[in-house]
Amino acid sequence: NPVWSPDGSRVLFTSNRAGQYDIYQQAADGLGSTEPVLQSKGQVKYLNDLTTDGRYAIFDNGGASNETALWALPLFGDHKPFPFVGGGLRASNAQFSPNGSYVAYTSNDTGRSEIYVQTFPQQTGKWQISASGGTEPMWRRDGKELYFLAPDQKLMAVDVNTNAGTFQAGIPKELFQAQVIPP
Repeated sequence: NPVWSPDGSRVLFTSNRAGQYDIYQQAADGLGSTEPVLQSKGQVKYLNDLTTDGRYAIFDNGGASNETALWALPLFGDHKPFPFVGGGLRASNAQFSPNGSYVAYTSNDTGRSEIYVQTFPQQTGKWQISASGGTEPMWRRDGKELYFLAPDQKLMAVDVNTNAGTFQAGIPKELFQAQVIPP
């Protein structure tokens, strides 16, 4: 799960090099040693994304039950992670909006994978974006559209407004049939 730092100087990633999945970073030029960003016993950590200002990372715990599914990690100060999506939900594929005020992610709140958007860092608003299932959310670079993959492998797009003080989302529309190769 490699993710570039906003300035392109580092790559953050998940690795089990110490016997457990933790988050590390390495200079992008390959010089210097790999440094741990977050190591802790008993919790698997899969890095999902970084904010465009590089201040926060978000990771999931691999769908472990009865644990917080998504965690936010400040990359400043005490680096103490805090829960973002909790309960026994399976949440993953978290992506920060370009302005860093929202997180799109996949969760099974309804019993199937759907796309949600939630305010960040405070969790004061939450919206379901997909209507018939979805995975792999991705923001358009300018934050005006959100893409996701529907269960029938169609790429979907939703017009969104993240700058109006409150989040607004349109109706998902099909872009095209994707050719997805199973893992």
